[in-house]
Amino acid sequence: MDKKIFLITKIITWVIMGLSVILGIMLIAQSSDLKKVTEESLNSSLISYSFYLCYLAVAIAIIVTLIFPIINTITNPKQLLRVLFLFIGFVVIGVISYFMEKFGSNELSTTELMRLNTSEQTAMWVGVGINFTYIMFLLSIIVFIYTAVRNLLKK
Repeated sequence: MDKKIFLITKIITWVIMGLSVILGIMLIAQSSDLKKVTEESLNSSLISYSFYLCYLAVAIAIIVTLIFPIINTITNPKQLLRVLFLFIGFVVIGVISYFMEKFGSNELSTTELMRLNTSEQTAMWVGVGINFTYIMFLLSIIVFIYTAVRNLLKK
């Protein structure tokens, strides 16, 4: 199953790359002077096709990124429990970050918020994101140290 999905993804990737090369060559061939890009060549339909091809590639990447974990989870039900614990962990860290920012000290005054052209709500969510990042960084360092110590003790 994994080999088939990998093969299909590889074929789709090669087709998109081939179409990109063909559109690029057609765009260069359409331009009479390679050093001077004219307004006409920028507004050509080839560029719009290239954008659509880019949108298609991004959409396929998003779909594959979402579908592969789902397929892997279905084929391996034990991993579902692990993914569920990780998801719950992220939610808990998010809630902790939210409450740290909500009940923490807000150092931005109203005049500073006006100068930055932002609202209190936006500043609060930026703080939540920063707190979340700090907590995740701290946890990654703890896991790194734990793994290193555990490997040293096993030897």
